[in-house]
Amino acid sequence: MITMARLTLLTKIQRKNLMAFPHPTETRLIARYYILSQQDIDIIRRQQSPENQLAFALHLCVLRYPGRIWHINEMLPDYLIQFVAQQLTLSANILSDYTHDPELRRGQLRTLRQHFNFSLYNDTTKAILHDWILPTALSTHKAAVVMNILIGKMRQENIIIPEITTLEEFLHPIIQQANSQIYRQLTDQLGKRQTQALDMLLAKRNQTGVSYRTWLQEPVGGVSVDNLLILLDRLTFIRAIGLSTPKEYAINSNSLNQLAREASRLSAWRLAQRTDDEERYALLVAFALQQTGILIDQILEMFLLLYHQVFKKAKNAQTQRFVKDGKTINQHLNQYMEIGKVLIAARKRKQDAFEALDTILKWEKFIDDIKQIETLVRPKSFDFLELVGTRYSYVRRSAKHCCNPFNFRGRTKHESCDTD
Repeated sequence: MITMARLTLLTKIQRKNLMAFPHPTETRLIARYYILSQQDIDIIRRQQSPENQLAFALHLCVLRYPGRIWHINEMLPDYLIQFVAQQLTLSANILSDYTHDPELRRGQLRTLRQHFNFSLYNDTTKAILHDWILPTALSTHKAAVVMNILIGKMRQENIIIPEITTLEEFLHPIIQQANSQIYRQLTDQLGKRQTQALDMLLAKRNQTGVSYRTWLQEPVGGVSVDNLLILLDRLTFIRAIGLSTPKEYAINSNSLNQLAREASRLSAWRLAQRTDDEERYALLVAFALQQTGILIDQILEMFLLLYHQVFKKAKNAQTQRFVKDGKTINQHLNQYMEIGKVLIAARKRKQDAFEALDTILKWEKFIDDIKQIETLVRPKSFDFLELVGTRYSYVRRSAKHCCNPFNFRGRTKHESCDTD
């Protein structure tokens, strides 16, 4: 989640962008906030001079977007001045020598608040915003996102936006509260054995120099039973921690994924150095939950690919056998055709069938041929599925996977784990 040593949540560029005026090409944004209604124009016309009218209208536009007051001596974009002046049928140049009097500006602000229902940022609005923004802080750990949503809400509610640093001070405890709530939701159910198992994720895996957390994420390579066993090893290891399913944690899935990504991004050493135990274990829980889902997906995909290979090899074996026996089968078919012709002719002449057969084939040879044909006969369905069973042992090895998840000896190959 968000780590904040100071009450600074945003970079200078982020602060500048949040309070920037629309670019001239952002016509929809300009139209939404800077087109004046007839009611707006009627109120603006009440100002004494054309200069004050244009200044009043510009201050109204600045209050609407970016949503703050117009500071003394602040230069507004030329397109904005021209756009507003055109709507008031005034010259944009009338402000070139205009004196921005502070008292007059404060008076305009009071009038704007009165007629357009702008609210100040005070304790009342802060309380409302606090309750409204907390669910957002619970759903994302990105301060810039939370700030952007908060400012959007303030614009929508006509709350005058103060300095960004003031809003950072406002959001800081809210984000801390959200972080603490999320950490607590992920760690409340942890027992001593589970915390020890989570700590093991950051430990080195024997002499490999690689942590168990890194091992869980390493690519396993191509589709094979050995690689499937590696994935099953990992899933067995991570499930032995004894965590609940993600649905059983009352935490936003977006926050859970962001925590898991942060845990994956940080090195095992940096994670181990986190002094806040609740935060460290929350990161590891999020990582373990997400990695469990990833491993299950990888196992299912590889399992299906393995069985696809089994069916493909069975089909190829059937084709190869048919090609290999093709010449012999063709010879027997020709022989069967000759026998059929002889039998048909014998029937027409009312000749004995066995005598007719003897004219083309000796009886002993006929018996030997029948025996050979029996070896060539395929099932009536002529389906390659009969050969799938011969590949069963190839995949069955994965069913013998029964390794102690906390007794890995740095194996590089899978030994048999049979217990019978």
